[in-house]
Amino acid sequence: MNLLKFLDTSVKKYPNKPFLVQEENGQVTRFLTYSDFSQLVWGTANCLFCQGADYGHRIAILLDRQHSIETVIAWFAVNTFGGIAAVIEPVLTPTEFQTIISHLEPQLVINKDKLHTISKTPVKRIAYIHFIEP
Repeated sequence: MNLLKFLDTSVKKYPNKPFLVQEENGQVTRFLTYSDFSQLVWGTANCLFCQGADYGHRIAILLDRQHSIETVIAWFAVNTFGGIAAVIEPVLTPTEFQTIISHLEPQLVINKDKLHTISKTPVKRIAYIHFIEP
């Protein structure tokens, strides 16, 4: 069973049970149910598709640790249409980032904020996604 089939099956069985939990200092700061997560994955996938993402495209995911839930959403979303997701740590130096991007040659970079580092790279498209929780 692939992950998307697992997600679909789990949403049907456990729609209101927690799927992802984010904690800071031992306190739950955010959580998503299976149903919420699925809605965000498919909404993000639709957004990426509208941005030109397609099967086999390399998609870089550049989100910081504060947005770890969004990173998982983005990863699942890229996989819905058969894209290749590459998660990149945003703590890299501009030179390190540019080296990775030049080797990866992504068709799209997913980012939540407009980072100065990206503007100096030969990226085809940048998707600034604002994740809105259901």
